[in-house]
Amino acid sequence: MATTPPNKTFFLQSPSDYLKKLEWDKAQLHTAYRSDPGFIYQFMNCAQTAWHMVDWIAAEFAAPNPPSSAQINSLKNEVRADCVALLICRELADSAKHRFLTSRPNADIASIQIGADVKVEGFQFWCIDSYSSNDARLTGESLGVRDPTEVIGEAIAYWTEYIRLGRVPEFVSLGIV
Repeated sequence: MATTPPNKTFFLQSPSDYLKKLEWDKAQLHTAYRSDPGFIYQFMNCAQTAWHMVDWIAAEFAAPNPPSSAQINSLKNEVRADCVALLICRELADSAKHRFLTSRPNADIASIQIGADVKVEGFQFWCIDSYSSNDARLTGESLGVRDPTEVIGEAIAYWTEYIRLGRVPEFVSLGIV
């Protein structure tokens, strides 16, 4: 007989609850000074929450059963293709968690520090450099330097719309819903 596992998410019970956590995390990001390491710590929290929303969405569509790895991977692929901000969040969140990203890393995304070579004490501006394709470095077609707060804002907008529309990923064909 199957038993329901104990709750380990406190009061977070749905993708909407997890989205509220992401919005709270972003509000905390705005309170940190750019030159403070706390800004990067908070940005990484935001990136990890934004990326792991995939797991919450997949679980919602698979309920009451846990989603399979194939189902989660299908959603991850869809999201990475749909939203550059979440592609960036994935790269940075998984790299921070594992120190290195070994599973399909995107060589066109990097965290960079502007002003590190400037001799003005305390001046650091962290951002993300992202390219539109694997050939972008050769052609110069860059999505450019991205502000971390804008990346998180775009991720929140994507997930907000995703939830609002009740958008079901390709899981329909996989028999989840």
